[in-house]
Amino acid sequence: MGCTAKKNHPNIIFILVDDLGWNDVGYMGSKFYDTPNIDRLATEGMYFT
Repeated sequence: MGCTAKKNHPNIIFILVDDLGWNDVGYMGSKFYDTPNIDRLATEGMYFT
């Protein structure tokens, strides 16, 4: 029982928002809504469309 290997789990953030379109955030081109934190997450991480 000497195995102490640690598993690396990915960091995943799932954001669920009601009535927010794909083009309503800054990194997708919106000039109406100010979404700096979501934009930074998209710039520094990975997003799936």
